[in-house]
Amino acid sequence: MRFLTGIAVTALGCAAALSTGASPAGASPAAEASGSVVTPAAHGPSPEDPNGRGTFWYRVKDRTLCYELTVQEIATPTAAEVRAGKASANGPVVVQLKTPKKGEAHGCLTAQPQQTASDAATVLTVEELAAFLEDPSDFHVNISNRPYPDGAIRWQL
Repeated sequence: MRFLTGIAVTALGCAAALSTGASPAGASPAAEASGSVVTPAAHGPSPEDPNGRGTFWYRVKDRTLCYELTVQEIATPTAAEVRAGKASANGPVVVQLKTPKKGEAHGCLTAQPQQTASDAATVLTVEELAAFLEDPSDFHVNISNRPYPDGAIRWQL
């Protein structure tokens, strides 16, 4: 897993009801989970773009994480990523998502058995997906832009 340090500063989302299941390390997750979050909501560790709004929806089926996100009222996004970190913490990048264009992005990531140092930011591992399914609240989605390089919007899952 690629570890980047820095402060992710953004708005927290409210958690959705989730159906989760965990798999032993290295095994393929065979659970289904889904959820969604909306901003604005309570603030995270540091203030973010006060005008930023958006939604994040995801679904996990078998080894695939699919997502849709929308952003509004922020400068052009430069990055979108899933990060490890509870509501009171900022954490390392787990995997990059598609950067929103014209206010939205969507995609699917199929978990792989392993990653290399060169593809760690773009490859979601089976182990990372299993941890996500075990406790989504240990993760957040961060949207960055030039005025807020450490995060313009944050959705706590």
